[in-house]
Amino acid sequence: MIRTLIVLAGIVAGICGAALIGRGPGLPEARLVSDTEGSLSEISIHYCAEFHAASGETIKGLLRELDPDVRVNVVVHRQSEFDKLRLFLNSSTDTYPQLHPIVTGFPVTPWSKDRYGTMATKRGPAICIPDPRIAGRRIGAPGDGNVPGLLARKGIELRRLSFRFDGGDLIASRNRIFMAANCLARNQPYDQEGRQRLIARMSATFGKSIVILGDSPADVPAHHIGMYLTPLDDSTIVVGDPDWGRSVYDELNPGEGATPGNEGARLQPFRYVIQTLEEQGFNVIRIPLVVTPLPQVYITYNNGILEERDGAQIFYMPVYDIPDLDDMAAAVYERQGITVKRVPVKDLYHHTGSLRCLVGILARE
Repeated sequence: MIRTLIVLAGIVAGICGAALIGRGPGLPEARLVSDTEGSLSEISIHYCAEFHAASGETIKGLLRELDPDVRVNVVVHRQSEFDKLRLFLNSSTDTYPQLHPIVTGFPVTPWSKDRYGTMATKRGPAICIPDPRIAGRRIGAPGDGNVPGLLARKGIELRRLSFRFDGGDLIASRNRIFMAANCLARNQPYDQEGRQRLIARMSATFGKSIVILGDSPADVPAHHIGMYLTPLDDSTIVVGDPDWGRSVYDELNPGEGATPGNEGARLQPFRYVIQTLEEQGFNVIRIPLVVTPLPQVYITYNNGILEERDGAQIFYMPVYDIPDLDDMAAAVYERQGITVKRVPVKDLYHHTGSLRCLVGILARE
């Protein structure tokens, strides 16, 4: 079966208005914010006291590495949760003045990234979300859908888009968005013509060409694309290699036998992503990724955050307290001239997410 990867050129900005609900003519030019460029200036995280054992050390590790000028909005159910986080952080000598609480009055999950995407417009940053009329029910996220509206009240524009997506479905370089077939499937295009119209509408809305991986969700890993793919620029992509990860993990744990859950059928979608991107001429850089027996639980070094600061690229990379494997992954980025800052996720990743999943990026400079 011939599988395809589709690269759509940018569509004229004039049809952008049709892709946005509730906006008339004169819409300012907008583009999805690149994940490969610019320095972080404002982010948001969700802090849940009941999830502290899983996320506390990751949040502390990230804040320790971030530039202190980055504004960090901390979304919490109650003020007491923000106070608990500050007390936990202030057990060190740092005071973290860049933290700003946003008290919701309703429960949230820790997964800030999935609630929205971020666009740059002539008027400043904009949060984009699926229009609530078509977004569908979000299982396990009782109040998260209301968080973008609270962030927008802080002076950031809110845009409602006419298609379904999670923030984790979108990962972008300067001129491209990389998207997997499972994101398209959320919108149920019933035939090839409907699929092409959907992709064209997304490209027009986000102001970038779109690279689609896979003809159907079965072709690609059953997770958000940021869990296994990290663009460094328009043509260079770091992709998780489960065969390399399995080999290294088994070598480090010789008494355990073959890594469980690594049957060929489970690894094939990751192999497909690598093969397809290589066939299309992208510079694919492999990095170890370990598929665990648990659904959607990976030891992945892709799910981090890239920024440019003071003329250098920095990658906030998740680490798992597996020194040899962590070092091997860091070396992959360092060979590309990238400074690696390590953020611990060993208590977090069992919950099907990693570092990037916790962080919503509101603005870059």
